[in-house]
Amino acid sequence: MRAFVAIELPNAVQTRLSELIRMLRTTPARARWVPVDKIHLTLVFLGRIDAARAEDIAARLRAVCAPRAPLPIVIEGVGAFPNLRAPRVIWAGIRTNPALNDLQEAAAREAEAIGVPREPRPFQGHLTLARLRDPGAARPLLPALQAARDYKGGAFEASGVSLFESRLSPAGAEYRRIEAFPFEGNAAHPDRLSSTWI
Repeated sequence: MRAFVAIELPNAVQTRLSELIRMLRTTPARARWVPVDKIHLTLVFLGRIDAARAEDIAARLRAVCAPRAPLPIVIEGVGAFPNLRAPRVIWAGIRTNPALNDLQEAAAREAEAIGVPREPRPFQGHLTLARLRDPGAARPLLPALQAARDYKGGAFEASGVSLFESRLSPAGAEYRRIEAFPFEGNAAHPDRLSSTWI
């Protein structure tokens, strides 16, 4: 199976992202837009793993996640990989967060322990909104992307991570949650963001 580890998004965040995507889609650029119910914050892409390694990483993720407190996530900014001049991926950004970076590092370390090579590039939290096969076709999209660079997508409190299976089909990727791993620790700070929008 093809698998990955990710933080799922609450409905309120999906609604706000759908409004952003609707604005960006008013341009004639040829892009494959991700349905909002399939947008997630990927921590580690595991690639192809067998059932035994899926069970192994699940046990490791349970141990990593259980002692952690719910994690505040702030969505802000819009950009593209590798850059706005030749975009192949359009994304909404995630504010730099030491707790999120620590979680991602822990998940990557456990993935490495089951034989998954580390991603050579440093982690940059983001939500993929669209993919483009031809970066030149994105030219009509650039003014909208520039206008949305300071996008404020609000905040939410992540309550855990999930292990997903990804199945490819002509209609696009289908995701199946294998298991969710809740954060069961106490918050280390009083400014919880579960209902805060900025």
